[in-house]
Amino acid sequence: MEKKIIASMLLSFFILMIVFTFVSRNTAITLLPEVTTMNLEEDGWIAEGAVREDDTGRYYVFILTEKESILGKTAAVNKLPVVMEEKSDGMVKLKDISKYSTFEFVTDVSEELSDGDRVRRK
Repeated sequence: MEKKIIASMLLSFFILMIVFTFVSRNTAITLLPEVTTMNLEEDGWIAEGAVREDDTGRYYVFILTEKESILGKTAAVNKLPVVMEEKSDGMVKLKDISKYSTFEFVTDVSEELSDGDRVRRK
């Protein structure tokens, strides 16, 4: 009789932990900053909103990457220093950026970001 009670308590505990894991993962994802992204246009042009300036006056962009975590793949941002060549009609041409043409660039964000922060797409 005791074995049945212990077995049912153990089973209930594992079910509760599985439910808690999925609920907490979904809650954690919901709390991440939301980002909007775009790809580079031809010749290194990108929306002006993607280029940010730090305290020292240097320009940078955030690129979206995927990280492997304990609960699966998550999106994260990486800070990439850039040099602006020219501006035109809300677009900016970046120097030597073509090697990053396969990445998505963050154009809009719901809150302040830092290098390596996990995010979610809008």
